[in-house]
Amino acid sequence: MVNRVVQSGLILQVDQRQRLDFTLEVGQVSESVEVTAAATLLQADSASVGTVIDNKRVVELPLNNNDRPNLIGNPKLDERTPTRWFNTCTRQANGTTAGCVGSETPVWEIQQNGFFGSAGRNILTAPDFKNIDFALNRNFKVTERIGIQFRSEIFNLFNHPNFNSPAAVANAPNTFGRITVAADPRQIQFGLKVIY
Repeated sequence: MVNRVVQSGLILQVDQRQRLDFTLEVGQVSESVEVTAAATLLQADSASVGTVIDNKRVVELPLNNNDRPNLIGNPKLDERTPTRWFNTCTRQANGTTAGCVGSETPVWEIQQNGFFGSAGRNILTAPDFKNIDFALNRNFKVTERIGIQFRSEIFNLFNHPNFNSPAAVANAPNTFGRITVAADPRQIQFGLKVIY
């Protein structure tokens, strides 16, 4: 007797979950359950010829204003919140300020397109990630060869909010310095596993 379940054509994107339910019948000792997956390999069988471009064409590249700004002050705040994780007071390229609270002086200065700012890479810190997972298993013997395992698993046991990194694009004053996404809250799952 051969039991076989095949699921093909399943495509999962990053951070996506898929549930597949199967009913398997108990077979002989020589049978096995096999789960396999394959990733598409990158096709790199072609090459192209490049060319040198002048400064004028570099400045006109459509970079969506993603150049680094100048850092002209201290971005650290005494009290950080998800709506304002660091000081977002910015002097825009046209001379106006954005993201300032009260009488703050600008910490960031937007450059003209195509110029490099003085803000270094990785100068801002994200919130801490605190997570404790917990599992409790209990094994029961049904016969000498067959057992059942009950599993209880809790992810993020203390339900600590784990925020993602704040938005760091200085030219987007509505989101600059804001944390808009957090990791999953506490999740509890139970499972029953037949071991033979």
